[in-house]
Amino acid sequence: MKRLPGLSGLICTTMLALGALALIAATATPARAVVSCGVTVTMSKSCQPTTLVGEKDDCTITLTNSDTCTNTYQINSGSDVIHASGGDVTDLNLPISAVSGTTTCTVAGALPCNLSTGASVTFHDNSYTVVSGDFALSGHNLPDTGTVNMTDLCNNNATGCSSSPVGEQATAATTVQSCSVTIDKQISCDGGTTWTNATTASTGVVTGTCTGFNGDPIQVRYVYQNTGSAQLTSCNIHDVTGQTAVTSGGTAFTQDTSVGTINSGGSAITSSVITTSDGTTPLTCNAAGPNFDSANIDCICGTSTIHADANDTANFSCESCSVQIDKQVSCAGAGFVDVFGTDDTVGTGADTTVDSCTGFDAFTGHTADNIAVQYVIKNTGTDNVASCTYGETNIAITGQVTIPGAPATINSGASQTVGPFNNLCSPTLVQNEVGGQDTATIGCTCAALTNNATVKTVGFHDTAGFACLAPGLNVSKTCDPQSGSVNNFTVNVTNSGSVNLTNCNVTDAYQANDSCTNIALVSPVDATSSLSPAGNGNYTINSGDPAKQFTGSISGLTANACNQASVTCTIAGSSQTITATSQDTCAVSLGCETRTPGFWKTHPNISFDVMTAAGGFIQSCGLDLNNVSAGVDCSAVEDMCSLGQDAAKLGIDPTQANLIFQCAAAELNLAVTQQDGGNCGNTIPNSILTFDQCCGLAGACATGDPNLISGCQQAVSAFNAQFDTTTLNSGSVLNTPGADSSNCRVANGNGFVNDQSAIGASSPVADCNATGRKYLVKTTGSNTSSTNNGKNH
Repeated sequence: MKRLPGLSGLICTTMLALGALALIAATATPARAVVSCGVTVTMSKSCQPTTLVGEKDDCTITLTNSDTCTNTYQINSGSDVIHASGGDVTDLNLPISAVSGTTTCTVAGALPCNLSTGASVTFHDNSYTVVSGDFALSGHNLPDTGTVNMTDLCNNNATGCSSSPVGEQATAATTVQSCSVTIDKQISCDGGTTWTNATTASTGVVTGTCTGFNGDPIQVRYVYQNTGSAQLTSCNIHDVTGQTAVTSGGTAFTQDTSVGTINSGGSAITSSVITTSDGTTPLTCNAAGPNFDSANIDCICGTSTIHADANDTANFSCESCSVQIDKQVSCAGAGFVDVFGTDDTVGTGADTTVDSCTGFDAFTGHTADNIAVQYVIKNTGTDNVASCTYGETNIAITGQVTIPGAPATINSGASQTVGPFNNLCSPTLVQNEVGGQDTATIGCTCAALTNNATVKTVGFHDTAGFACLAPGLNVSKTCDPQSGSVNNFTVNVTNSGSVNLTNCNVTDAYQANDSCTNIALVSPVDATSSLSPAGNGNYTINSGDPAKQFTGSISGLTANACNQASVTCTIAGSSQTITATSQDTCAVSLGCETRTPGFWKTHPNISFDVMTAAGGFIQSCGLDLNNVSAGVDCSAVEDMCSLGQDAAKLGIDPTQANLIFQCAAAELNLAVTQQDGGNCGNTIPNSILTFDQCCGLAGACATGDPNLISGCQQAVSAFNAQFDTTTLNSGSVLNTPGADSSNCRVANGNGFVNDQSAIGASSPVADCNATGRKYLVKTTGSNTSSTNNGKNH
């Protein structure tokens, strides 16, 4: 060191000590050393005010030669010590970044170099990268100390000059700033009621995962925060493609959200809820996955190029909740129909096709078919279900509106068959079958899922059906008593059911020497060939059709025979057949006995006995004749004794009056023959006319039918005289002696006829429980009428 002129060594020594103290400078304060001529060398150190974690600690050291002695200094070296959180870090070779004045120092040049008076040299240090631990230093300040070693060359004024090397120091600090950000990805499986996060719990958020129902919406949101001391800009959240959920259309989820600037020191920020992948397509839970994803946030820290980023992964799972009921039916012991996978298909919430079967109600020779119904109940999802309820629209199947024995709880994948419920075909069973089908239903509550407040119910219904048809076949058989040697018979066939009958064939047979008492024919004689039309015609008789009639005959019977008609048909739409039979006795009588009207009108007591034995009356010409008195309505004597004067007085057509006269006798002849064990048949012997056509309730004598009156009068008159000498039974009333014509004499000419009201009587006349007559009145040429009831033959 140079000595200063006029000063003692002590003063110089003191000055040197003071200079040494001055070399230790505060941050950014120049260090000044007195080296010669009483003038200092100035040294300063500065660092950038703030440094981000991850950035270089950027500082400069400037040394200025301000020596008034105009000596030149040789700069030997420059170093810097960073007092880092992990220990001091020393940089021994500081590069020159700037020079000024007269100097041999050059930027980035080598040392040593000379610095003339007034010149300066600047060293630059950015070798240290700030670490996060440095942010924890007191006041977040990172100090460092710079040192420059130099020698005074004493080349201009050597007085008191020392050429011993000396070191100059200066200290500065930078404030460390941290760059950090957090993101918490959250997922809701229940529409935003519950939010979950697999890694970090936020306020009101459940740590863990959530489970959603397949097809239900999935919602996503992000909670992010600047947790450093520097402002973050250009922040962007990116959700990894295809990791959150798939949309209902199958599109993978991708989300990029710009959140801009995040100031330091602020609270956590919650993003808006994301419900779609593209603004329109909803996010939905899909059990097929993938069911996890990661969200990343990236920001620029301050004005640097340093990025702050973080990521978070949130997980969820999906479960399906679905049930199924398969209603299956079986008719008449056949296999079940309307079965999923065979003749029925599964749709969303219901079956898509309906199948059915057919059974038959009970009919003659056939027990009602059994209808079996069973229900196959399945949990087709991955979630358990409970509180299951059931419904059956046909209460007759199970006896109630639900399905007894069906499970209330069904675990995932479980299946149970309930039934079968067996019932016989009947109108009651099918009354609730709408269009031949009915529906079974199931409804259940899904088991609660993890972190999901949704209460989900599921259901399913299946429709199946059956029909119970009621076939009916009625056969009516009548066999007329023998006339001559022939017994004519009639078969009437009626479809009495609700289903058509096809391939109907009629057979007829009789068993001789027997009467019908619902017997089984043991040795029948076939009479089918006599049927007209032919019995083997494969006839179709539809439901509601009129009866189909067949006629036939049996010849040569010598004793009564049991005649049976049998009809067999196929029930339309099936191979099932139905058969019905009917029997009637073909009577072989002792014959027929007759007496003329003259006999009957002069034997009133015998006539009355015959009427009494016939049940108290005989039916003739629309009236029930029940007495033999004169002047009394419904008297057999009046019908047989009014032919002359009374009919003429009243203007009654004489042919009709004669037919009334003959019919009263004929009805008495028919009755007495039957009472004596004989039978005259329905057809008037030697005529094609029947007794009913001529003398019945609607016979010609009652109606005055001009087309039949004449023919009937002749036929009935001949009949009354045909067997006049025949008595079939020795005990017959016909053998009672004594004639009495007194009543007939009174009746003839008394101006009275039976059913006088029919010709305008002035006072009411009883109709004797019959339908009445129509008289052909000659004077007017018109008919009048009344009504009556009578018996058939």
